[in-house]
Amino acid sequence: MTNPHMLDRDALLGLRILIVDDEPVLASTFCLVLQFAGAYAQSSPHGRDALDTLEQESFDLILCDKQMPVMAGPEFIRELNLRGDATPILLFVNTADYNSMEQIRDLRINGTITKPLLPGELIATIRRTLNLDPMFP
Repeated sequence: MTNPHMLDRDALLGLRILIVDDEPVLASTFCLVLQFAGAYAQSSPHGRDALDTLEQESFDLILCDKQMPVMAGPEFIRELNLRGDATPILLFVNTADYNSMEQIRDLRINGTITKPLLPGELIATIRRTLNLDPMFP
């Protein structure tokens, strides 16, 4: 997928993706984009809710916001690590948050995604992270 404005309806076919974000409009938008691309997508408003969800279901990837109430992204990821959960994680960071990399460097994550982003960029990043694109091993 070279055009970030174009979406392939089968780009994420069969994947299960958990979105952990406290902004309901963004979480809903991400879910719709991922579902359009063939994924099963579910959202949780914070890390504590996501931990409860992960006790009941498994996912191929977690997209997690950094700043959230109740349980923020870094705390959620540390708890996942303690539980031995190896699900790949992409952490959303804000372009204006220059301290993000320092605050997350000790976390076990597979990459970061800078918000805002285009739907095609989100899908391409997921495909690269999960090694689904032979062009990006």
